[in-house]
Amino acid sequence: MAILALLLLMRIVPEKAVVAASSWLLGDLLLFFIPPVVSVIKNWVLLREDGGVLVTSLIVGTALVLTGTAWVVDRVFTLEKHLHKRHLRGQADV
Repeated sequence: MAILALLLLMRIVPEKAVVAASSWLLGDLLLFFIPPVVSVIKNWVLLREDGGVLVTSLIVGTALVLTGTAWVVDRVFTLEKHLHKRHLRGQADV
C-alpha cells in the first residue's frame, strides 16, 4: 500500500488505474473483516495465551513459503534458460 501511495503521489500510476479496484474493495469491505473479527472474539482466550506462538509460526511459515517459492522459480528459470541455450545450439548445428 505504501508503494502504491508513493507511485500515485509521483504520478507514475494514474489515479484512474486504481479507481475501479478500490471501489470494488470498499464495497465489499465488510466481507473481508467480519469473519476475522468473529474468530478473534470466539478465540480470545487462545489468542491471549498463545498469541505469540501463533504470530511467530505465521511469520516463519510465510517466510519459508516465500523462500521456497523463490528457490523453485529460480531453479525453473535456470532450467528453462539451459534448455533454451541447448535448443539454440541445436539449431545452429543444422
